Formats: sequence, C-alpha cells, structure tokens
Amino acid sequence: MDEKETEQIKIETKKLLEKFSLALSKIKSEESNVEREEDRRKEGEGKVGDENFRKIMFENAPAKSEDFILAEKKKW
Repeated sequence: MDEKETEQIKIETKKLLEKFSLALSKIKSEESNVEREEDRRKEGEGKVGDENFRKIMFENAPAKSEDFILAEKKKW
C-alpha cells in the first residue's frame, strides 16, 4: 500500500469516527441507579460441589498442589 492509499484510509477513518461520534452524542440516556429495599441474592447459600467432577478435574490438571490447580497465563 502506498502513501496515497494510506492517507486516503486515514481521512475516511476520521470521517467515519466523526460521524459515529455525532450519532452517539444524539443518544439520550437516563441515569438508572436502582435501589432496592432487599437484595435479590441470598448470602450463605452456596452449593456443595460434585466430588466426582472435582476428582476428574484434578486428575486432568498438569500441575496441582494439595487442593489447588496451578495454572500459568499464556502457556498455550
């Protein structure tokens, strides 16, 4: 791609962003801070896990330490 095409793309992109920005500015939004007398979630009602599922997960985990699966980011 040459400089002329690159410059044309920049100009078109700027126009598109300006058009989009203008359209967004016309949208009216209302604040929706909802306050409830009672929370919908009930605390302390956790479910007991499936031991068979837990066993399978730990068997498949490449690295584990006692009750924890050790994982690394971006190793895949």
